[in-house]
Amino acid sequence: MSIDWNDPEQRLRHLERVGLAQYNLDLAAEHNRQIVETCNGHNIRMISTARLGIMFMVEGTDLGSATLEGARVIARNA
Repeated sequence: MSIDWNDPEQRLRHLERVGLAQYNLDLAAEHNRQIVETCNGHNIRMISTARLGIMFMVEGTDLGSATLEGARVIARNA
């Protein structure tokens, strides 16, 4: 199974095909694949967005940066 998790239509089709429980497991697995490192107890995930390009999101903060070092600063200060 290959799904573009950035495509809402593909995510919806996947949800309808596998059901909510499996969808949530698959989404969690995708998030785990995106983790590039952990800093100060926060996972930093590299994601690709249509609007902003590559971003490094700091889990638990709702913040991100265009650079890994910027994400590390966010995580250290969280």
